[in-house]
Amino acid sequence: MNIGRMYQALLASGDLKSARIVLSKMPKDDPHVRLIIQESQTVYAKMASEKKTEKNRKTKGIKHKKSKAKK
Repeated sequence: MNIGRMYQALLASGDLKSARIVLSKMPKDDPHVRLIIQESQTVYAKMASEKKTEKNRKTKGIKHKKSKAKK
């Protein structure tokens, strides 16, 4: 079950590439493991999209100043 926790941690951190690698090593024959995988993807995908939305809101509110060249 430790590999399942590692998978969840990687999803939560947004490291999807590493999460896919860990997922490929997880046994999928157990229905409980499959349920955990499915629910983790649902929860952490939702969290990732909320983080992106929040990040976009923050960057849209920032106005960039034009630099003036000194002579």
